[in-house]
Amino acid sequence: MSHSLVVRALLVLAVGLVLGGCETTGSDKSVQPLPEAAQKEISQAKFRGRWWNYYQRGMILMRHGLYDEAEVDLLAAIERRTEDGRWARTYGLHFLPEYFPNRELGIIHYERADYARAESLLERSYTQQPTARGAHYLDNVRERRVRDSGEDKQDPTIEIVNSYPAGPLADLSVAIQVNVSDDTYIRAVTVNGQVLPLDVTKKAVSFERPIDLGAGDNTIVVSATDIVGHSVSKKLVLHTDHDGPAVSAEILAQTGGIQGHIVDETDVASLEIAGQPIPLQSAGSGAYTFTVQGISAGAGLDFVCRDTLNNVTRGRLNPDASRTARAVQTAANLEGRAFREWIAELQPETRAAPALAVRFTNLAEGQRYFGEDLIAGLSIDADAPIDAVEIDGQILPGIVSDAAAQQVTRRVSLSEVGPREIVARVRCRDGRVAESKVTIERQLPQALENAERLRVALLGNLWTGATDDAAALVGYFTSELPAAIRKTDRFSVVDRDSLALVLDEQELSQMLSKEGERIRVGQINQADFLLVGDVRRFGENLELVLHILSAATGSENVVDVYGIGATSDDLGELTQILGDRLAQEFPMVRGSIVSVAGSGRKLNTSLNRQDRLWPSFPVLVYREVEVFDPSTGQSLGKDFVPLADGQFSSVGRENSVVSLTAEVASGDVKAGAGDFVITK
Repeated sequence: MSHSLVVRALLVLAVGLVLGGCETTGSDKSVQPLPEAAQKEISQAKFRGRWWNYYQRGMILMRHGLYDEAEVDLLAAIERRTEDGRWARTYGLHFLPEYFPNRELGIIHYERADYARAESLLERSYTQQPTARGAHYLDNVRERRVRDSGEDKQDPTIEIVNSYPAGPLADLSVAIQVNVSDDTYIRAVTVNGQVLPLDVTKKAVSFERPIDLGAGDNTIVVSATDIVGHSVSKKLVLHTDHDGPAVSAEILAQTGGIQGHIVDETDVASLEIAGQPIPLQSAGSGAYTFTVQGISAGAGLDFVCRDTLNNVTRGRLNPDASRTARAVQTAANLEGRAFREWIAELQPETRAAPALAVRFTNLAEGQRYFGEDLIAGLSIDADAPIDAVEIDGQILPGIVSDAAAQQVTRRVSLSEVGPREIVARVRCRDGRVAESKVTIERQLPQALENAERLRVALLGNLWTGATDDAAALVGYFTSELPAAIRKTDRFSVVDRDSLALVLDEQELSQMLSKEGERIRVGQINQADFLLVGDVRRFGENLELVLHILSAATGSENVVDVYGIGATSDDLGELTQILGDRLAQEFPMVRGSIVSVAGSGRKLNTSLNRQDRLWPSFPVLVYREVEVFDPSTGQSLGKDFVPLADGQFSSVGRENSVVSLTAEVASGDVKAGAGDFVITK
């Protein structure tokens, strides 16, 4: 037997003497007696010399700060079972919910300031099974080691991969690719102030982030901080042109001729009137003039004007009418298109124009829209040149100089669901102001309404360790976690008083280890997922673990958080972070159906592992249907009509398979290629 094994054997024997034997832990205090609280907790567990006995006893000793004694038991456990993980099989159908001897041994070395050994053990544990407690100590030991060694010599570096052209963009959103690295470790990354979730410090971080673009300049700021606090930022400015060309034209009723000019921020590509291409004469800086003879005005002439970004203005010229139309790009659907357009109908006014007035041409009070934005059209009548036009406080660029009567349109964001007041204001050069208001409503498509909330039931909480504040901590966690979950706006929490089946702590422990029991309890409580909390005290620190159990398949996912829990404010912060991490486990993403198999019950979709999905994840299958205003024929956006419920049966690197569980549409409507799925 090697020298190290002899030493460990002697240490194990010594701990056994301290704890009073190997069959059960007694109270022999002849050799460095343990504190009474630790002895009491140990005496309640039988010790039979198995790897899990060593680990469980080592964890009790850890919680009481007895690191030397705990190290002996943890080393004995590692010799018998080397890898950290969850639900380690002990014997038969019995499992240990958690087994992390490498992590705990790393924490012991951290407390001893043996940072090299601690880092090695904590990295091994985190590679085998990530945990919040492991990440907390791994980050701390890395920071201590880096500060002590002085090895951090450089600030972080940020690369924003810009594949977009230097000129204006027509896009309403872009996805930026960012690469961040450091000579030691990256601790935090933000994009426009929003924190990128990092579970643990890393030498390099690469990610893709969608960015919504407004009209004009859009500044994207990426910031990175390394493990010792050195921070840098990098900016990317993307300029957008969401507007079609501004067209000002006058029909000369006496001659039938048409004359006018066009202005566009980017450049004008073409003009058609009554289906005929019209030659343009450049006036410089994106301005053009045109003159047309020999076209009969009739009851009105349709025109189409495009810029080089494929933004388009459509309108109608009428005899004796001098109008300007301006079109702003709008999203045709949530998928996004390179080419979007808005039709601005230019109708003549038969009544006498007032001295100064502005009205919405295409928005009605109380009208409902499904899209995330809309185009607001304005008709302006004036007896003097217009100086400025505003919608919701934003000045519209490019109004026609020196023109009095004109029509303009502007893209308006509908980021929030519910009523939305839109205010238009026009000002003449002589200082007079006119204003108009309309309240419309953003409505979620049917599919999003159905998919917006997952039903989760918090069955209860377990407690590990014997402390004076155990009951208070568990009570706080039980009362505050539902509120933290609701705050994420992702779940519908089943009220605890309405649960059909409530389990005590022993029943919760038994249910966690049996998939069939998880399914049974989930069906009784009519929840998509069951949640069981686990609260653990380590001195001033708390570990909060949330077991996520699928009521459909019995499968389990885990989210956890670790940090200081000395006060109620600390516990409240940890609880909210846990709620946020729960929401991160359920990303709301959508993809398209590529093909259908299995008599229509199996759907191959474009979603994959990069979307952070897992088997049994519930989805809704739907079809996009464009909705039009019955009076004006104006598009109100695309409604998403639900077709069926389903869940992922497999998730691969490039695609996934969804199995239908129930149809929700009436009639014989079946999902097919080109339809969509969205996670619930």
